[in-house]
Amino acid sequence: MNILQKIKAHKQKEVANRKELIPKALLEQSVYFGTQPLSMVSYLKRSDKSGVIAEFKRHSPSKGPINPYAKVEQVTIGYMQAGASGLSV
Repeated sequence: MNILQKIKAHKQKEVANRKELIPKALLEQSVYFGTQPLSMVSYLKRSDKSGVIAEFKRHSPSKGPINPYAKVEQVTIGYMQAGASGLSV
C-alpha cells in the first residue's frame, strides 16, 4: 500500500468514526447550517485576488509535524489579508 492509499484508508475510517460521534440532525442545528455557501470559483476568478488557494495544516501525513502550535484563526486571517482567494483547512 503506497502513502496515498494509506492516507485514503485512514481518512475513510476517520470520517466513519466522526459520523458515529455526531449525528446528522445535530449538525443541522448548527448556526452555520443555513448559511449560504460562498462560491470558490467566483473568488478564484476575481481580478482583485491572487487566484491562490492557501493551505493551513499543522501536520502532514507524509512529512509529520509542520507547525503543531499554529492558531488556525490567526494564520487563515493572515492568508486572506495577504490576498488569498480561498482556504484549505
